[in-house]
Amino acid sequence: MKAEGCSGGGGTSFACIEEKIRVETGDKKYPSAVFIITDGMGNKVDPMHPERWHWFLSENNKKYIPIKSKVYNLDDYV
Repeated sequence: MKAEGCSGGGGTSFACIEEKIRVETGDKKYPSAVFIITDGMGNKVDPMHPERWHWFLSENNKKYIPIKSKVYNLDDYV
C-alpha cells in the first residue's frame, strides 16, 4: 500500500504510513505485518500494533522506531 498524499522534505514520514493504514483498513483489518525499508531518519510514529512493524535499516538510526517493533540490519542480508 502506498501512502499517497504524504510528502516530505528530507526524512520519511513514518506517522503518515500509520495514518494511511488506519484510513484504508480501519481497526478491524489492520495488516498482520508492515515492512519498512529505511535509513531510520523520519518522524515519531505510534502504531496501533507496533509489534507487527518490521524495520529494515540501512543505518543504525533507531530514534523513531517503537520499542515493540522488530528491527533488522540490512547489512545482515547482503
